[in-house]
Amino acid sequence: MSFEAIDLTPRIATQIKIDKAVLLSGEHTDAFRAILEQRGVLLFRDMPLTDEEEMQLGAMLGDIRQDFGRPILRVAFDKTKNPDHADYFHATFRIWTAPMTMCRRWLRS
Repeated sequence: MSFEAIDLTPRIATQIKIDKAVLLSGEHTDAFRAILEQRGVLLFRDMPLTDEEEMQLGAMLGDIRQDFGRPILRVAFDKTKNPDHADYFHATFRIWTAPMTMCRRWLRS
């Protein structure tokens, strides 16, 4: 099975329409990396992923960082769900983005 890639704007962001099992199979990893490197954002709309599936997808695309000993950074204002960053996100919620400026290396570089 293949996938459909829909550019969401002229320069950035591509929505990927694909079956979840096919996505997680790794069959299209090289294509997804190429789209991500060219377009900067991949969107998998209406595809809920478990934490384990999210880490599997992340590992297919590059190295997974572990900040504060956890591989997933929750974007939440609730300190019980995000004890390390809740105050930070609350202070920046109007301009929140996920820039790659804090990463040592991008994807496979």
